[in-house]
Amino acid sequence: MNLNSGDQSFIKDMSEEELRDFLQDQADEDYVRLKLDTTMHFDTSDKPGSVNIQNPPSNEYAIEVTTYIEGEDDEIYISGVIQPEQYVSEGKLLRKVAKGTYKTISTVQFLDSEKNVVGTSSVVGKLIVES
Repeated sequence: MNLNSGDQSFIKDMSEEELRDFLQDQADEDYVRLKLDTTMHFDTSDKPGSVNIQNPPSNEYAIEVTTYIEGEDDEIYISGVIQPEQYVSEGKLLRKVAKGTYKTISTVQFLDSEKNVVGTSSVVGKLIVES
């Protein structure tokens, strides 16, 4: 195999900055980012409260967040599908929850354009219901 057979005149060395930008772009393609406030806060369980979920514009996928109280099978919150560049600042609980502080598990599903699940992640948090 002749390694010197191609036209070498068009080949350029990357500057340190170009290489760093290239490597960062490659890394960014492999990561999904979101902002999820781990504390959900409600004055009462029958009125909207604070949930704070953001799907930044850099994400390729839509997300949907489903939250459970640890040790329970029934969901207490489902965000609906949040597209990149969208956010949710408040939501309603799916059922009545007594006053207190609860440990929660939120499952984040990453969805492609046909709403097929392409990945999941879990986040531990807490739910506070004031009264």
